[in-house]
Amino acid sequence: MTLDVDTGVLEVEAAVVEAPAAPTLADLGDVLVNVRFFPDGKVNTIDNCPRNLDKQAWFYALCRLEPFRFHTLAGGRGHYRIPFARFQQILAEVSA
Repeated sequence: MTLDVDTGVLEVEAAVVEAPAAPTLADLGDVLVNVRFFPDGKVNTIDNCPRNLDKQAWFYALCRLEPFRFHTLAGGRGHYRIPFARFQQILAEVSA
């Protein structure tokens, strides 16, 4: 940017700004699978459930494949925090 004092003209040069690359799904981080339970301990709702499994079977599959990633919350709730790449592997395993 330059200012010509004699003429009072301000010249502005155009800057080229490149947009950042869109993140891939793998770059987005962990997948959260939220779970809500009935008072008797059975699964009420669970996220990302594959079509070929019912809610309880999906929870059992996650318990078997990633037993240490479940975080218990108050009020009959909890969630799994699973890295995206591992979550894709789990989906492939239970869908086979």
